Amino acid sequence: MKFFVGVIVLVLLAVATPGRGLSDPASPLVVAPATQSAVSPSPEAIALAKRFFVAAHLDATMHDLIKSLMPMEIDAMSKNIAPETPEQKAALIAAIEQAFDEWTPTYFDRVAIVYAQVFTLEELRAMVSFYESPIGQSITSKSAILAPVVTQEMKAQLPALTALMRKHLCERMDCRKLDSPARHAPA
Repeated sequence: MKFFVGVIVLVLLAVATPGRGLSDPASPLVVAPATQSAVSPSPEAIALAKRFFVAAHLDATMHDLIKSLMPMEIDAMSKNIAPETPEQKAALIAAIEQAFDEWTPTYFDRVAIVYAQVFTLEELRAMVSFYESPIGQSITSKSAILAPVVTQEMKAQLPALTALMRKHLCERMDCRKLDSPARHAPA
């Protein structure tokens, strides 16, 4: 599940964060706490952040990502909850979708506060203005097309990423201990 959420975050950062994509290594993914407002954001800033989410169709983007990642999530959950019939698999899918639908409003409320702390009112107004414009809407609609393609590419590239992580881990520690038969023996 953590991987599933991590993929969603990465893809959203790639397609929905204004002026920043994963191809820009100079721009940090996380804003340093020193640049965030120590005080509660204004209601106007929160409202603007929520307008940005609507204009950028972030709820639809998240929904599309959930749908495209559903097979991976079902595989992961099936290790603990093995659906044996098509009805059980349908119930698992429905439960995941319902949970997501219930969780999403709270998530966006919390993220709106973060956006309102990080971005100035001027920046939020500019984001809303751009994403509500025809060109902003065109970019947003094309971003929705990218979600399943990016997800497939992420799945295709995961073995290479896993190999690189293992390589760099093994440069730092003795990986033979990770591969020992005792580690894989049932407890």
